[in-house]
Amino acid sequence: MLPLVVACFSLGVNYFWLIFSNDSLGDFIIKLTLTPRYDYEHEVFKVSLPSEECLGVPTALCSANCPRLLHINVPSRNARFWETLKTMLFFTLTDKEKKFWNSHLETTIGLKLIKWMIGEVKDSGCKTMTDIFNPKITFNLRCDSDLVEMQSTLTVNDVHADSTIPIPIHIRSQVSSSFSAKLEMISEDEAEVRVYKIEFELQLPST
Repeated sequence: MLPLVVACFSLGVNYFWLIFSNDSLGDFIIKLTLTPRYDYEHEVFKVSLPSEECLGVPTALCSANCPRLLHINVPSRNARFWETLKTMLFFTLTDKEKKFWNSHLETTIGLKLIKWMIGEVKDSGCKTMTDIFNPKITFNLRCDSDLVEMQSTLTVNDVHADSTIPIPIHIRSQVSSSFSAKLEMISEDEAEVRVYKIEFELQLPST
């Protein structure tokens, strides 16, 4: 049995061929088809939804004091992308090199160095991986519930930062019970999709 570890760094279906040669047995080829999945949540946000109604015209930005205007803090960094890249990189390193990259991979100089190294490899797969190191990415936002209103785009200035970005969301006044919604963040080049589940729990009015 031949153990293989594969990773998808793009949303497209990719094909690879493993070629085995043997003077006695002959040659044979195995075709690999990599189909990415992104239909599961990166994270689940639990949000308390006030029972008070909207104060004005219901839009994503409505009013700073509107009780139906909430914020969710999404991570700047795509942790799954990052961990996958780190895992695949470490398969190619010696123990001494692993020690170096453990200390420098997430630094500014480390990011620039590895992006340069990958860029030097004339391979379509490596070209796809270099997109992960672009620091600024604009996402189109999409929600599967018409009860939730939000801005249409979000720009993350540093997708390598271990921080969060607040997204203002407005909940329509006719909502009278707890519900959940799915938020999709799709990069403009469609190279990355993030999926988040938001669980809104309606708070009972105070007595």
